[in-house]
Amino acid sequence: MIQRILIFLLLLVAPVYAANPLSPAQRDRIMTTKQLLADVDKHSLAETVKEIEGSPFPEGILQLREAAATTYSELINEYAIVNQTTKENLYNKILLNLAYIQMGGAERGYTGGGWDKLIQQKLRAAISPELLEDRRLVNPVR
Repeated sequence: MIQRILIFLLLLVAPVYAANPLSPAQRDRIMTTKQLLADVDKHSLAETVKEIEGSPFPEGILQLREAAATTYSELINEYAIVNQTTKENLYNKILLNLAYIQMGGAERGYTGGGWDKLIQQKLRAAISPELLEDRRLVNPVR
């Protein structure tokens, strides 16, 4: 559900474009993110590829997915999280924080405490400053 909300937000802030075919290297990167998120991402590879190809800025979307996957993987390993429900809740929290950053939260600093702050720190470390400034993906709500 959270993933669908994130995709809706991504599509809401950008116009609809025709499909953008992915390169073999981009497909390999999608496979890597799917491996990192195997416990929590239940979408098929074909669905994920179609979703990214249908976006107006596939490379940016892919970089955001990589940031979310990296953050998830680091936290799962760092805190030895093994409970499936906890993993799913953590991933949903990562997606919500990513949406927060996309809606301009990056400009307002860290919010919340505990997990939210840690997740935002890790996401910002994984997202390039140029991508955080790209208005095709980050659209501050004022």
